[in-house]
Amino acid sequence: MSASHHISPEPVPHRRGRSLRLAALCVPLLCLLLAGCLVPDKYHAVLSLSNPGYSLEYIGEMHMAAAYSETYRRSIDSDPQKLARTVMREFARVIRERPQGQVEIQPVSDTTFRTRFSYVSPYSLPEASGMFKLSVNGDTLTVVSRPMSAKDREFLRLNDITSKGKLCIKAFGTVLETNAQRTATILNRCNEWDMDNLDTPIKLVVKFSKPIPNPPAPQQ
Repeated sequence: MSASHHISPEPVPHRRGRSLRLAALCVPLLCLLLAGCLVPDKYHAVLSLSNPGYSLEYIGEMHMAAAYSETYRRSIDSDPQKLARTVMREFARVIRERPQGQVEIQPVSDTTFRTRFSYVSPYSLPEASGMFKLSVNGDTLTVVSRPMSAKDREFLRLNDITSKGKLCIKAFGTVLETNAQRTATILNRCNEWDMDNLDTPIKLVVKFSKPIPNPPAPQQ
């Protein structure tokens, strides 16, 4: 599996699964173990968008931000290695539940692991990595990065947690709006962002030739 290899999205049956919010953190005591508190770093990600669905490929690291909080760690388990194994196991399960889901994980420390993963999904399912929010309006799709509160950003900075990488979004339709640093060309379909800080916003709006099937329910 390679993060630069494109997986063409295709119609897939509806399948319920959990979504891990990787980029959007929460207050440690209130942060459910399987609902987030993971931060992508040193990564290359490719998000491909077509009318029937989308695919995501990722290679890089994930920081288990909650593991930096002693209060949170005590509320879950006093053994940081056990906490790390639980997070990695559940992360892998969530990805594998998705159509064509593939994932490899290698622990780096009690708070970080390396991973390669990819999956394909219809828009009726929320984006499983939690890095993006997808909104459908008829034949038009809007992709934005999930917002991060000032408190969450401060928590990351205090614990020296970085979130840097490169993102490519391939849109197989007409791009109406994007804030990509480098836009797609005939030879290179990537709309590209250099994610060098926690505040880098992402936005891309694409219009397809027909309405998107099975649009998602409104996301919070």
